[in-house]
Amino acid sequence: MATATQRKPKSPKPADTCRWLVRPMPCRDVEVGILCINGVEYAVTLSEGRKAARLTKEGAERTQYHVGLASSACDCPDRKYRNHPCKHARALAAAVSVLPVVDVPELSEAAYFDGTTDL
Repeated sequence: MATATQRKPKSPKPADTCRWLVRPMPCRDVEVGILCINGVEYAVTLSEGRKAARLTKEGAERTQYHVGLASSACDCPDRKYRNHPCKHARALAAAVSVLPVVDVPELSEAAYFDGTTDL
């Protein structure tokens, strides 16, 4: 008589962790900072109004991901092929939610080139 072997239940996936190593600072019309997601560092560029962001993975490859904060869209393989919110979108949404509101001065394109503003 053959006995069925009991499979050990899967352990739950560890929770994502994120923290700002360098909180975003205004730089022209964007904000830049460094975010650590599950021990991996990403340079973060937040668009004006914090509607979207570019994450650049630190290291030799310097992979870039573009994240839409309102829609949880991301162009990483996890989001593209599995079609569920990825760690980048979840971590960035959580990290941005704890940031204070910062007024980023709006400068016209002409102000960048004609030298009429101090940056």
